[in-house]
Amino acid sequence: MRQPPKPLKLRSLPRSSRICPHCRGTATEEYVDGETLRKARQAAGRSLRQMAQDLSLSAVYLSDIERNRRNATDYVVEMYDALLFDGD
Repeated sequence: MRQPPKPLKLRSLPRSSRICPHCRGTATEEYVDGETLRKARQAAGRSLRQMAQDLSLSAVYLSDIERNRRNATDYVVEMYDALLFDGD
């Protein structure tokens, strides 16, 4: 029988709401704070470049997410979880 998937550690964190810059303040969206992602990556001993390479994403893009210049997509959050917490 198939086991249910483990809960994602980062995805289970409370999400913050802020005004969506692309909608010029007409909509809000929930996001995982970039600082939380950065702290998790650093605690795992991974560099930003390593993480970007493992995710097949640009280091500049991940840096923007970790500095809260961009919102983390669900894909990025799920991939951080998979790479940083799968051994737990």
